[in-house]
Amino acid sequence: MTGAVRSTFATSGHGVQITRGKYAGRLVQQFAGDVMQANASRSIQAYSVNSDDGGVTWQRGEFTGTAMDENKVVELSDGRLMLNARDSSGRGYRKVAISEDCGHSYSAVTQDKNLADPTNNAHITQMFPDAEANSAQAKKLLYTGANSQTSRSNVSARVSCDDGKTWPGLRTIRRGTSAYSVAEAIDNGKYAVFYEANYTDAMQFATFDESWLNYVCAPMTADSFSTNPGTTLELPVTITNQEPQAISGSITATDTDVFSTKPQQVSNLVAGASTTVTIPVKVAATGNGNQSLQVQFTSDSGKTSQATVSGKITAPETTGIKVQGQRADSTRDLATNPYVVGEKLSYTFNVTNIGNIAQWVVPTNGNFSPFAAGPVGQTSPAGNCRDSNLAAAATYACTIPRHEVTSEELSDDYFVPETHWTSGRIGNNTIVDQYTISGEEVDLIQRQPSFSVAVSEPAPSTATNKSSDKAGTWISYDVTVTNTGNVRLRDVTGPGFSFASIDAGETKSTTVRRLQNSVKASAGKVMGLGKMVTAQNGETQVQSRISSSDNYIISFRTMQWVSFRQQFF
Repeated sequence: MTGAVRSTFATSGHGVQITRGKYAGRLVQQFAGDVMQANASRSIQAYSVNSDDGGVTWQRGEFTGTAMDENKVVELSDGRLMLNARDSSGRGYRKVAISEDCGHSYSAVTQDKNLADPTNNAHITQMFPDAEANSAQAKKLLYTGANSQTSRSNVSARVSCDDGKTWPGLRTIRRGTSAYSVAEAIDNGKYAVFYEANYTDAMQFATFDESWLNYVCAPMTADSFSTNPGTTLELPVTITNQEPQAISGSITATDTDVFSTKPQQVSNLVAGASTTVTIPVKVAATGNGNQSLQVQFTSDSGKTSQATVSGKITAPETTGIKVQGQRADSTRDLATNPYVVGEKLSYTFNVTNIGNIAQWVVPTNGNFSPFAAGPVGQTSPAGNCRDSNLAAAATYACTIPRHEVTSEELSDDYFVPETHWTSGRIGNNTIVDQYTISGEEVDLIQRQPSFSVAVSEPAPSTATNKSSDKAGTWISYDVTVTNTGNVRLRDVTGPGFSFASIDAGETKSTTVRRLQNSVKASAGKVMGLGKMVTAQNGETQVQSRISSSDNYIISFRTMQWVSFRQQFF
């Protein structure tokens, strides 16, 4: 049957009692119902239930709107009612309507694009319920709700100075997860807000006064815009002074990853007047898609008004991610508390979307566990570093990865993070980009690489009859390299010799043969092995100067070696 209410509920929060006009004293409570329509369909509609005898009897008003949900009403300065409703169709803004007959019927429902809504219960109330009808104070309203179109978060207080036409006042009550709320003016000039701080067991009660709201009655408006990335947008913003005295200050927009601005001055704007100020807005090269620009006026007294301007940035689609990582326990003293074999090292990855569209990110392989997820579209093990919807320019941190230290890594005293990542467009499982990443070395102890090199007295050396031997007189040296540090050294290289690796505390020796023409005949000095030997520990290179108690001068006529104290060249 048309008009039949299949199910219904009284909206959580509280109702109102009218204080002005011919309906003074009426009690009004809001409901949402699943109502049968004339075409046999059903729709969630709002309606008021009223009592004029103190609650003894109640009358239902007419059904209002479609795709409605939890709704509240507030008495305006002239006795009319404003309905403010959650939108069950999820279009991102509150729905409003006006009643001229105190809740029996309402005007057509419209969106209030000053009030973001993530499909959530909110509240609206008078700031000064005892104010004289049609006075400036009677026109002031307080709204509390989640300040987001996509998540139940950042419950905020907003202030209107004109019966809900505009909402210039904005102050955050709680950042992060927060949902349903109810608000009311209480004693001593204060306001109370009771709200959900999570979805299970945290209900918070907050109080504040008008000065905490820190608002100025100076609403701003600007047309929606369309622009390109990497440009400067000239945005005209109109500000109206609803205060009883002149105001001065500056208008700017909140800097984000997409927008940046410089303040523009407003000087001596008289009461009731409006002016338009053009704000230059720089648009980031990575900007793309639908955007919201938060504009703020700050008066010389420090009070603020806010407005949200919608726009669109049209740009070619770009994708890509940047992955950075670091040891999670950076405060650990590796000198006194080094890692040991088998220990699980905690690691954090920070993944940034460097494209201009939202992307999914899935790591598929790496020397960490937990870490990897199954390929996009497939099930994954519990605990992984994927993100199913990373917004453009956003970053997420994954803190769950663990790396198990191996004996081989501990011999080198570091390990290298090796990971593979994939990313792509939301709603499409096709991989657009993939990355194999070798991270920076992660110390397992306080590394102190060092070594020493010594050479023996040079001696004549006979030819070996190898085809590679050149004709001439040969001399030879014994070279001894000792690893005096606490880490394994690799690629130990000096003039005429090399060692693939030398463990900490280990000594290795070799013999180097040189031709007579390697001798600096003009000075009669052996060119020897040069001054420096190099070695690697990971990406760290260390050097050691060749040391010897004696260097030698050679007599080419007699081939006899004479001791002479001097450093090698």
